[in-house]
Amino acid sequence: MARRQPSVTSLSRYATGKSPNTDLFNGNKSRDFCNAFWGQGDAGVNVLLARMRGAARTMDELRNFWKQRSLIEEEYATRLASLAKTTLGKDEIGEMRAALDTLRAETDNQAGYHLALAHQIRNEIEVQVAAFSTKQSLHKSTFQVPIEKRFKSKITHEAYVNKSREKFESDVARINAFTQSLNAQRADPATSPRDVDKLQARLTRAQQTVQANEKDYAGFVRALSEILPRWEQEWKDHCDRCQDLEEERLDFMRENIWAYANAVSTLCVSDDQSCEKIRVALDAFEVEKDIENFVQEYGTGSVPQDAPGQSNGVNGTSPVSHQPFERVSHRAKGNLEPSDPLPAAPVFTPPNVPAVTASPPSKYPPQQPPPQSSPPPLPPQPPAPAPTTTTVIQQPSQSRPTMRRGPTGMLSEAPRSVVDREVDRERENGSTRRPAGALSAVEPPRSNLPPPSEPSPLYEASPSLAAADVPILFYVKALYDYQATTPEEFDFQTGDVIAVTATPEDGWWIGELLDENRREPRRNVFPSNFVCLF
Repeated sequence: MARRQPSVTSLSRYATGKSPNTDLFNGNKSRDFCNAFWGQGDAGVNVLLARMRGAARTMDELRNFWKQRSLIEEEYATRLASLAKTTLGKDEIGEMRAALDTLRAETDNQAGYHLALAHQIRNEIEVQVAAFSTKQSLHKSTFQVPIEKRFKSKITHEAYVNKSREKFESDVARINAFTQSLNAQRADPATSPRDVDKLQARLTRAQQTVQANEKDYAGFVRALSEILPRWEQEWKDHCDRCQDLEEERLDFMRENIWAYANAVSTLCVSDDQSCEKIRVALDAFEVEKDIENFVQEYGTGSVPQDAPGQSNGVNGTSPVSHQPFERVSHRAKGNLEPSDPLPAAPVFTPPNVPAVTASPPSKYPPQQPPPQSSPPPLPPQPPAPAPTTTTVIQQPSQSRPTMRRGPTGMLSEAPRSVVDREVDRERENGSTRRPAGALSAVEPPRSNLPPPSEPSPLYEASPSLAAADVPILFYVKALYDYQATTPEEFDFQTGDVIAVTATPEDGWWIGELLDENRREPRRNVFPSNFVCLF
């Protein structure tokens, strides 16, 4: 992060190194402004005034930040809307055409979400900052400008006192010098009377001047003594007003930025819902079915055209009979035929969308997120599905919801992840089909996994899988703590790495901990929905 350069008008110019053993507050535990900004030479006045000027500057900077942020969001929404109008997949048919239409439609919806966010930032968040800036300006004109004038008046009177004291002290010194010289001349017989008279005249004028200066000095001191009590009371009141305004400003900024974070979180949830619709459309798409539909609707026949004269057996030739061709696929090895089982693949779990929590209580109007449809209620837990040929690492379908603590200590539930919504949709549709590499969470939770019906020969033949020379398929990492409930199972903790040697279809896999010190003989079974690929 780049280091911010200090401003010549900011508080950095007043920052001074303080000794840790120096107590500037004389044992006073209060840190209120009215007890903290005094000191020699009225040093606290300049510091507090600089703080208030910097606070106004911060609000102007924040207002400009929101302005630029809304412009960026609005420009992005405009580009998304333009992109959604472009032609996409007009030559496609069937489910792929529907998926591409969904992609365009959801892109247009996302453009609307981002445009709504731009308007919310401009019409709510930025407007509130502008209103508070106006309040700061009113405070400055009503209180700060007058107190600055009184401070200058106080400084002026102090200068008068200092200047008159210097003149008085200078005149007193002159009188003393003249008196000493006059006494010396009178004691000297060689001094002429004329010189003595001149020196006496100068002494008389100096005495007259010092009387006038002493009178002025006394007047300035009296005026300053009348000003100081009034100044101290006015400065104390101003300190209280400044502290009130600063506390209100900091609380306002906290709520204002919090409202922005909530608005962006709401946008992320809306974008995620749009992406979920796209995934639903893609889930209904099947390559084989799309190819079959294309051939069914646009196919032109299975018999090649014969050469001229062959179709009717002209010149003694017999008609040519054609056998159906056998397809030879040239797809890359990484691609799978429809009949091939899908390999085990890491489940991609996107990061959770930040929780959209309510703003802390405030006198400012709360931010209203754009309306959005609520997700369907969670259906009852179904029984364990039938085993399929697809081997995927599962996320527990009944995990404890993520709770986040807001600024007021209030707990709020985080939005459900894509995996959780995938589980709900699978249960509603009753389908367990998944394309390769897609999200899958169809495995039941730990409570719905029946124990192994009979011991596996893999862990019955030897106390250790490594000793039995069983090949390791892959490694997994524990997502949750697990405590064994049968003699064949073993305990593990979150973060433990397990070597997997077999993946039965009932969801109870076979393996052992990499930590040899924690292995237990003949305990090699663990639930697959408590781990993820390592």
